[in-house]
Amino acid sequence: EELTKLQYLKYVFCSGEALPLKLASSFHQKLSSARLFNLYGSSEVAADVTCYEFNFWETRQRILEYFNPIGKPISNTQIYILDKYGSLLPQGVTGELYVGGDGLAQGYLNLPELTQEKFIPNPFVKANGKTKTAAQARLYKTGDLACWLPDGNIEFVGRIDHQVKIRGFRIELGEIEAVVSEHPAVREVVVLVQEDSVDFQQIVAYIVAQKEQTLTITEL
Repeated sequence: EELTKLQYLKYVFCSGEALPLKLASSFHQKLSSARLFNLYGSSEVAADVTCYEFNFWETRQRILEYFNPIGKPISNTQIYILDKYGSLLPQGVTGELYVGGDGLAQGYLNLPELTQEKFIPNPFVKANGKTKTAAQARLYKTGDLACWLPDGNIEFVGRIDHQVKIRGFRIELGEIEAVVSEHPAVREVVVLVQEDSVDFQQIVAYIVAQKEQTLTITEL
């Protein structure tokens, strides 16, 4: 009955966090008339900078190959996949994804050091008589790992750091660990994301108490 209400649905756009391939496959099986698009981006780059359209048979093949494509750059956007030395990487080699183009933010409000760290000059842009000079062009370091696929699309691999995304919110697990470790009864702590299913994730802290200390655990 619920699916019947969606029979006139033509387009579905997914963004905010990684789209599980099994979920994409299930979507095609239940709503074969609608077109499914996977978008990638963040607030620093005006929400979305790549786009990929799934089709039913391709989605099934992607599941077999464990690819998670996020597509190609949208208009007025440049995507670079670089190694730790800032060199361009060839097809199939994983590196950090950098974004350039008109959608970049100016930086982080009242955080000049973080802005300087994440928004860097674009070494691949030359002036060539254009109004935007090479000195003005910038790249945003996403912290995401990716690689080029043979068909020119980009595969999302994961994160370089411990940042995670749950229900659309970016969370630094290290920040949670730092706060929990301030408790005098805590000797060691590790914070992880527990994923019981595609639809349910929760943050879990594993704690080792100080000697002769008792911790009362409360589930939030």
